[in-house]
Amino acid sequence: MHEARIDLSAVHHNARQLLAQAGSSGIADLRADAYGHGVLEIARTVTDAGFDTVLVSNERDRRLLRDGGISDRAIRLPIPAEALPHLVGPALYGVGAESVPGLGLAGAMRVSALVTGVKAIDAGEGISYGLTYRVYRRSNLALVPLGYANGLHRASSNRGRLTLGGVLRPIAGRVAMNEHVLDLGDDTAEIGDEAVLFGDGGAHLAEFAASIGQRPEEVVTGLGMGIRRIYA
Repeated sequence: MHEARIDLSAVHHNARQLLAQAGSSGIADLRADAYGHGVLEIARTVTDAGFDTVLVSNERDRRLLRDGGISDRAIRLPIPAEALPHLVGPALYGVGAESVPGLGLAGAMRVSALVTGVKAIDAGEGISYGLTYRVYRRSNLALVPLGYANGLHRASSNRGRLTLGGVLRPIAGRVAMNEHVLDLGDDTAEIGDEAVLFGDGGAHLAEFAASIGQRPEEVVTGLGMGIRRIYA
């Protein structure tokens, strides 16, 4: 019902571009579960692309990579920043790619969910906890199963927007644990329609992050394990 689709070919491309720019093998920054992209799959991808070392957050991730076939010699834990050689950081995933222009880095993550309910409400009615959002005319709503337990920060309440039917739709009311509501106005939707948070077919990650007062890397690392990841 909700998923984060990770394009490993985009990560591979970004890795090759960053390595070419650095002129060395470097260290791939895989902290915070590879910035929310999944540390094991990303480790396999970037080592195949040419990185000889990966940086992970903790011993748990180190064991996961070791058990997944990554050589222990290639895995490092954080050390004081001044002692670190070149890091690629979030740019490896196309996050904040504007900070390294000219490399053609590609975003690797697309987050979406399928509409599970639709209804119409009359003018003056409120939506979600505390009724902090009210419509001023009869409007159609779509229920989307993506909430703060799935990485949609509560800062998105009444501020964030998702793309549904090719149009950016505002989040109406407070984001709940496992769902939120979109205000469609006069437009309609069907159960099973796809709402895209960011990525191909949706808002750009940087634009979505800015709309809720966060940095792009905060958005992707905040996804946690409450959302299914699909690798392509």
